[in-house]
Amino acid sequence: MKTQRTNLSFTKDHSQMIKGIAVCLLLWHHLFGTEGDITGNGIRLHFLSLHQTANTGAAARICVWLFIFISAYGWTSLYGAQVSQGGGLPDGEALRKWLKTRYLRLMKPFWLCWAVFLVLSLFIFTYAAKRYAPNPLLYAALDFFGIADLFGTPMLAGIWWYMAFAQVMLFTLPIVIHAADLFGGFLIPVAYLAVRFISEGIVSNYGGHYSIYAMIVIFGVLAARYDIFGLCGKWLAKLKERQAAGRIAAALVSPACLAAALVLIYTDYKYIYPADRWGIYGCIMSLAAVLLIAAVRYGPEIPVPGRVFLFLGRHSGNIFLVHGFLLVRFRHALYASGNVFVTWLTLMGGSIVLSYLLIFAGKAVSGIRVKRNHIL
Repeated sequence: MKTQRTNLSFTKDHSQMIKGIAVCLLLWHHLFGTEGDITGNGIRLHFLSLHQTANTGAAARICVWLFIFISAYGWTSLYGAQVSQGGGLPDGEALRKWLKTRYLRLMKPFWLCWAVFLVLSLFIFTYAAKRYAPNPLLYAALDFFGIADLFGTPMLAGIWWYMAFAQVMLFTLPIVIHAADLFGGFLIPVAYLAVRFISEGIVSNYGGHYSIYAMIVIFGVLAARYDIFGLCGKWLAKLKERQAAGRIAAALVSPACLAAALVLIYTDYKYIYPADRWGIYGCIMSLAAVLLIAAVRYGPEIPVPGRVFLFLGRHSGNIFLVHGFLLVRFRHALYASGNVFVTWLTLMGGSIVLSYLLIFAGKAVSGIRVKRNHIL
């Protein structure tokens, strides 16, 4: 059953901050995820070695789990408010209306972005014709509907694999929500065993096995359905009311969560990912993502970085859509400085500029209202 929300729950600002942090990690991952990305583009290193920089780029893939958690949490909250207020089975008409609304809100910004980049790729970069060969109409249609990744067909930007995953998550989420109502926390081991019995499932050329993200979806659903953040917030509030030892312990929760998340990410990539015989790589990344989110939720408010992450979070959906295109068409220009941080800032700045252009284009096109972060 759904738990009543409190003012200590996970708020929209918390969600936007997590998205802002995640989009920073996303760009870092795509720029410096392998040693080849660094050496092949003439990047000069300053504080970290080549191996260490590539490791941070690979570990930044945690951004995918952060995005999925926020989407699962947000959609589950809306589902509880609009479809299944009492926790029972939903009315069929209400469910269909909710799925239609969520689907259109998810896809409209993507369709606009796809159309703009298709025109650019056809008439300026002559990229789309080569990309969609030898079946341009079929491949373009699959890419337009965001399901090319499900069929292994070409996309204008590889990062758009996430659109297929997001649709799979959206249309299966009502089942997961009611399974969470039925099993509660026991859904975690049940889901792990179920995924372990799936030999392959959906495999993406860009995002890997979809099954590695199953656990973070469940964590997001459970957190929203049972108001886990609100319950933890009440516990911390009571702890702060006690003597000095209680206040110190409460203050250490955020750094402890952050430290534990970093240890889990390091352990996962160094020891488990290379030979994951038990299928726990995705589970550990899911737990690390939840700990990072808890560190932000229960950490101190830092005004300047907080505002920056809020701003980036509000543009995260558009940044996600456009940065992959910039990486494909302007790769040499992005790495031209040879500096790690300038390269990252160049990609981020270009993505933000294109985000505003997409918003302007959406307003200019009748019937399309582009929100900056509906994708994620």
